[in-house]
Amino acid sequence: MTYLSHYHDDGACWQAHAVLAYLRATIGDDKVTNEDGTDYSIRVGRYENGREQGYVLSVNIFGLMGGPIGKSWAFYEHRNSDQISVISHEGCVLDTPSVEQMMEGRGKYDTDKDFPYGEIVHAGGYISAEILAWIDEMLTD
Repeated sequence: MTYLSHYHDDGACWQAHAVLAYLRATIGDDKVTNEDGTDYSIRVGRYENGREQGYVLSVNIFGLMGGPIGKSWAFYEHRNSDQISVISHEGCVLDTPSVEQMMEGRGKYDTDKDFPYGEIVHAGGYISAEILAWIDEMLTD
């Protein structure tokens, strides 16, 4: 994995590239350290599931009582519908989560949210809001 701001073109479909570009522009910092000593980082890796190619954003928060926590969001073009699909998985990761980790407990059509073909801004807005709300929730609990 690498920081979101350092990621580049690597062969994922155009919709995943566009959503990633939207997220890079809207989420902001790769790593933030708060006054209370907690910090979080946002990293990106590839989601590779046969014809479903996209990205995974993983957020890890450190400095909380009980150890680090994390959550990941994968987004990709669904192979059967061409819609943009989003799935999430709880857990702190240091490397890109595998398809098996991301799909744990799901069937192949079980997603958190789907967006029609080309709805880049809506998909990116949803993922951005989910990530920022999760960070806020974890840091205020």
